[in-house]
Order: sequence, then C-alpha cells, then structure tokens
Amino acid sequence: MAFEPGASFADGITQSWLWLTDRPDLKPFLCSKIGDVFCTDITQQVYWLSCSEGVLEWITPNRAAFDAVCQEGGKKVDLWFGPALIAKLHAAGKVAEPGEAYMFVTLPIFEECSFEPNNFNVMPANEVFVGLSEMHKLYAEHSDKKRMRLTFVD
Repeated sequence: MAFEPGASFADGITQSWLWLTDRPDLKPFLCSKIGDVFCTDITQQVYWLSCSEGVLEWITPNRAAFDAVCQEGGKKVDLWFGPALIAKLHAAGKVAEPGEAYMFVTLPIFEECSFEPNNFNVMPANEVFVGLSEMHKLYAEHSDKKRMRLTFVD
C-alpha cells in the first residue's frame, strides 16, 4: 500500500510541487500506492500531499504522531492508503508492482470522478507523483474550471 521514495525521487517530488507548496524544505518519506505523499518539514511536522487532488495539508506534529495514527487504522488510513480500494483494484486485475502506483483516469477535482476500479490505471510512479503536478498547475492557472479540454501528445 506504500513505499519509501529514494532520495532522488523524493527530490523530484519536492521540486515538481514547489509551485503549489512554496516549501523547498518538505522531504517526502512515504508514498501511498494511490497517489499520496507524506512529507516532513524542517521542524519535523508531517504534511500530506495529495497528488490526485493537488492539495497540501498539515496532518501531525511529528512522525511519531503520524505512525500512531497509521497504527490506529480508521478513516484517515482508509483515505491515505485506500486498502479497500486497492483490494478492489487487485480483484479487477490491476496490481501496481514496485515502481508503479495507481492513477485516476478522471481526477477527484472533476465531478465525474469515481473511486471504482474502472477509473484507475497502473502507471509508473514518476507519472503519478511528479507528472500530475504539471496537470494540476495547468488546472490551477485555467480560468474556467468547468470547461477544460486536455490533449495529450506523446
């Protein structure tokens, strides 16, 4: 359900989301397979970066408190790591291997988003944790959030 990013990958995440966070001090220490990144800042407070929603949120004052929340389980763990969702994805034959993660086809920023297996693809982790930054940046800069046309060019 999660993996530790290597130093180079963590730096790439921090750099790609600077436009949103304005926090070069954030250091990713854990990535969920459903597109969330957990970071500490210079004071060791823990933040949650949702790459699928393009938001950064403070969650705990330190790693020990974060670990305690994770050990308790419950709604936050379900939201951050999606164990039930991942079970559904596996049942649908979608299994993210090392170096991969799940990415929404239609992101949660759009009303058509669903949390069903048909709205997810297995993608290289870099496309989920770094690549989505550019998409959210374009969305944030777009004036009419209800009418957007995305064209992907290889």
